[in-house]
Amino acid sequence: MTLSIKYWKKTIDLRIQRRLQLPIGSLANTKSLRDISYILLILICIATNLASQNLEVAGKAIISKMDTASYLGANVVREADGTLSIRHFRVGDYAHGGVVFWIDESGEHGLVCDTTDIRILSWDEGESRRTFSHRDGIWGGEANTLLILAQQANDTIEGLSAASLCSLTNTGGYGDWYLPSRSELELMFINSDKITSTSIAMGGSGFQNHYYWSSTETRFDTAWAIYFVDGNQINFTKGSLLPSRAIRAF
Repeated sequence: MTLSIKYWKKTIDLRIQRRLQLPIGSLANTKSLRDISYILLILICIATNLASQNLEVAGKAIISKMDTASYLGANVVREADGTLSIRHFRVGDYAHGGVVFWIDESGEHGLVCDTTDIRILSWDEGESRRTFSHRDGIWGGEANTLLILAQQANDTIEGLSAASLCSLTNTGGYGDWYLPSRSELELMFINSDKITSTSIAMGGSGFQNHYYWSSTETRFDTAWAIYFVDGNQINFTKGSLLPSRAIRAF
């Protein structure tokens, strides 16, 4: 199993850096990839108390077998025989603060949605105007949400809309939630049964028999919404009151 340097840099505990008395940013300033590999291997061994066999260093850390592990990163799992491997997520898993509803080809990254809806709100904050939030694809909702917030930040005193309330979500301690694009929302509908099952198991709730807001704008006064009964997609006026559910990437 090959674990990339980039991955281990993200998962090493900061306590180890203090233990080795390495200055903050020293790893980032190391120019030699091989030097980084050796430093990371030292950190890994100290952090996890590992007894390992078949360890090689050639620009990447190749760890083929581990006997014990006292710490595993969120994306690392220990198999029954003690082998460490990268976790491959499946739709319906609970991870990274929500329920997985899409994964990329690597199986290591994807999108999760919250286990509950935000309250029913209008798409905008009181004044319908073009926000240019036209992105309609995977990860498009994040850019859309930022555009909506930038255009409508001062429309009302409360400043509440589907996008703004999604952006304020902090489920799981994460602060990067957003209102899904139409394509992301469609994927949520396609996998709504699995999402509902996991959400309820985690103390959340299923989807309502209602249209849900996407962040994808169609005109200055309308945006896409999807009916979570039959998947019908329609343009609703932005002042319509609909539920929403926040998502984030991992």
